[in-house]
Amino acid sequence: MKISVGFSRPRKFAIISKLIRLYQGGTEFSHAFLSIPSEGLERTLVYEASHFFVHFIGRDNFEKKNVITDEFQIEVTPEEKKELLQFCIDNCQKPYGIMELFGILFKDDKWKDGDKRFICSELVARAMKISNDDYITPKDLYEIIKKQHG
Repeated sequence: MKISVGFSRPRKFAIISKLIRLYQGGTEFSHAFLSIPSEGLERTLVYEASHFFVHFIGRDNFEKKNVITDEFQIEVTPEEKKELLQFCIDNCQKPYGIMELFGILFKDDKWKDGDKRFICSELVARAMKISNDDYITPKDLYEIIKKQHG
């Protein structure tokens, strides 16, 4: 079975998205997310940190508001998918790590907080067991995923 790691930006202008893309050197994306198919629900779930908290949203609703710029399919075993979903459920509704964005910008570790709050790329990196770095940017994550699965 496959899940995917995706990268996106809002369809409508959003200043935070624009600033993140500029900070990353002009990337097309400002956001990272997981896309997880649910055979039992006959839906695809998007798991993300945005709009002030960690949450799930239906893929169709996600695509109405976002442009997906890149997506990488990753083969997972049933056990890996179970562990991934357990992580997702255990961390759902945690706050967005807005102060971590300042930590990245100012290269200051004082806003690192482990798994108390998440930015989008940190959430995906931890869920996929890629990195435990609070300050991993969407571009950093993209480069790792592309190298491993591109």
